[in-house]
Amino acid sequence: MFRKKRNNYFEMFVDLIEYSCKAAEYLIEILSDYDSDKTKEHLIEMHKIEHEADMKKHEMVNELVKEFITPIDVEDIINLAQEIDSVTDNIEDILIKMYMYSVEDLRPGVLEFCDIIKKLCYTLKDTLIEFQNFSKSKKIKDYIIVVNDLEEEGDSLYIRLMRDLFQSDASAEQKVIWRSIYRNFEACCDKAEDVANIVETIMMKNS
Repeated sequence: MFRKKRNNYFEMFVDLIEYSCKAAEYLIEILSDYDSDKTKEHLIEMHKIEHEADMKKHEMVNELVKEFITPIDVEDIINLAQEIDSVTDNIEDILIKMYMYSVEDLRPGVLEFCDIIKKLCYTLKDTLIEFQNFSKSKKIKDYIIVVNDLEEEGDSLYIRLMRDLFQSDASAEQKVIWRSIYRNFEACCDKAEDVANIVETIMMKNS
């Protein structure tokens, strides 16, 4: 009798975080050689990455509703997929803000923040690759610790950059704009940690 091959949701999680990695790489590429005249063009390309990630997530959920048996709780699969997708969304949001506010010149710390986000995305990828064998993996807890450390690094950078911003002679308008942009960078780090926290919770529930 023909039996339908079961979906591998762990592989799908890795596919989703690949889009976050791609978005982080593209953000670095844009901001390393920033040209405000090309922001709209770059935003269109970034949105394509975000849209592909959304489609992958929807495909995953559509497959999920057909399943009778899943390796972990359906609710956990949906929550984790949503949080991974939110990482990609938050990376796009940084560029959206820069476009909305017509940012012409970058302030210090932007590339430093980008580097932290990139490291977070790739550490999450390593985490999710290991996730399929979480009951036996000796690496996954170490990866989660790295994510937590990177998120703390992002918090410290955010505090430093906000202090520098408000101690600077930037105009009130620029302070408002960059406060908003820095918050988006920090939110990316928070979302990445949320993914790691969900993975850790799922592991505890299924141990």
